[in-house]
Amino acid sequence: VPPVKERHPAGEAMPLDAAWMASMEPFKRDTLAAALLFVRAQQALDDLGTMFIRQMRRLHNDAKKAQAAYLAESAPRTDALVTTLRDVVVAHGQEGTVEERFAAVDALIAGHAEVLIEECDLHLAHAGSNYYSFLWQFYSTHRATLFHLLRSLTLRSTTQDRSMEESIRFLQEREGRTGTWLPTTHRDRQSDGGSRTIPLVDLTWIPDGWWRLVTGAQVRSQYPEKVNRRHFETCA
Repeated sequence: VPPVKERHPAGEAMPLDAAWMASMEPFKRDTLAAALLFVRAQQALDDLGTMFIRQMRRLHNDAKKAQAAYLAESAPRTDALVTTLRDVVVAHGQEGTVEERFAAVDALIAGHAEVLIEECDLHLAHAGSNYYSFLWQFYSTHRATLFHLLRSLTLRSTTQDRSMEESIRFLQEREGRTGTWLPTTHRDRQSDGGSRTIPLVDLTWIPDGWWRLVTGAQVRSQYPEKVNRRHFETCA
C-alpha cells in the first residue's frame, strides 16, 4: 500500500471517538483502525530510535566528563611518574660501569616496580582522547532497558555488511552472562582426530580505538579467542 494511502485513512480516523467508529460500515471501520494502528506503531518505533540516539549521546557525554575529572585528579600521579622516568634516565647516563649505573637505577625503582607498572598501565588506558573505558559505569544502569529495546526493534544494516547485526545477535544470546570474558571461537573436531578454530562472530567492524579494550590485544593481525564482555557491549 502506498504511504499516502496509509496516512490518509489514519488521519481520517484520528479525531473519531468509539461511538463514531461503531456506527461505521464494518469494512471501513476496520480499514481506518488498521491504518491508524499501523501509522502509530511506525511513529512509536521512530520515537524509540530517537530516544535511543539521545541516550547514547548522553552516555558518551557523561563518559567524557568522567575522563576529564579522572585526568585532573590523576595529574599528581602522572607528574610523579614523569619525575621517576627523569631520575631513571639521569641514573642511566651517569659515569661509571654498567653495574654501577644499574645499581643507581635499581635504587630508584626497587620495591616499587609493580606499583609503577600498574600506574603506567592505568595512565595508558585513559591517555589521549579515548574515554571509552569510562562508558560502562553509565551504560550498566541502562543495560536491561537497552536489551529490551533490542527485542522490540528489528535492526537492519543499510549496506551488505551484516557484521553489526551478527554481533548484536551474539550479545543477545549471551545477555545473561556475567563473566569478564566472552569466548569468540569454537573448536571443531575433525575426522582425522585434529581440530580447527571457528570464529563465532565477525569483529572487523570494531574501531581501532576500541580494539585494545575489547580484545586485550594491541594489534589486529590475529582473531582474538575472547572479548571483554563489558567493553564489547558498550562498543556495540
